[in-house]
Amino acid sequence: MKQYCFNLILNFKQSLWILAYLPIHLQLSNSFSFKTNLKPKKNQKLYEYYTFFHLNFGFNYSMKFWLLNNLWIEKKFLFCLFTKFKNLKIPKEQISLIINFSISFQFLIQDFVYFILCAQLQQCTFNQYFYASHMLISNSISSSCSYIEQLILASGIEILDFKQYNIHNGFTFLGWFYRYQNNTLYQQISEQNIQSHQLEIKRFLKTAGNSSIDFVILFINQKIKLWQQFYQFKVYSFKFEKRLNTYLFWRIWYFLKKRNKSKGIEWIRQKYYTKVKQKWILNLNHIKLITYQF
Repeated sequence: MKQYCFNLILNFKQSLWILAYLPIHLQLSNSFSFKTNLKPKKNQKLYEYYTFFHLNFGFNYSMKFWLLNNLWIEKKFLFCLFTKFKNLKIPKEQISLIINFSISFQFLIQDFVYFILCAQLQQCTFNQYFYASHMLISNSISSSCSYIEQLILASGIEILDFKQYNIHNGFTFLGWFYRYQNNTLYQQISEQNIQSHQLEIKRFLKTAGNSSIDFVILFINQKIKLWQQFYQFKVYSFKFEKRLNTYLFWRIWYFLKKRNKSKGIEWIRQKYYTKVKQKWILNLNHIKLITYQF
């Protein structure tokens, strides 16, 4: 009971800190967060080189010391929070869908560290810096990478790896493929991301077991919605849309056929599908499976 009350108070304090820091976070994110559209603004040149630092944001003692010196936060609350982060277990795939798209105080702390790092780096090196997820992106060349490494390590963040790309050769980042060719910056969904998304659906259907069809439809709908929200930026193609929907149809059809081995094709069609505008749509208990529409 004592531990339950302690966690309840800690969660309540986290909510108060989120409300206090959220307006500042929204303002800073417009300056340093990575934009998926790399096209330069008017009177701004396109950067030729991009350096990606893959970071490991571990809550260690160096990070505590750095936060207490750079961020206004209660010392006792921060130490309690670090203990909770240390004992936090990695959630399952279904739960992580919700956590990855929600705001927590841990998420705000990570963002504030990246904000301060980007601001310090821009003042010292006069280059442009962005951040996204666990990546720090710079338009600087390799000659200044040693100074950037020292500044990052001083904040308690571990550098796992860093790579440098030329925009003319192209690179993949956050599921997008960028390449500058014939005075045009091309941006399209990377093939690896498409295959990864389809593999997630395939794995889920394999592990669905005896789950109700309603749950299967709702989960796949959520996966499709989240994936489409990220890729709403000029990716429409009839062939591309048809490819995704065809894969989804046959993957679900194989799942239903395997689940009802003793039933025929006509029984499965009448049981689970409804014909809408000459298309067969998975529909059960008034819950319809959505399709890819860009």
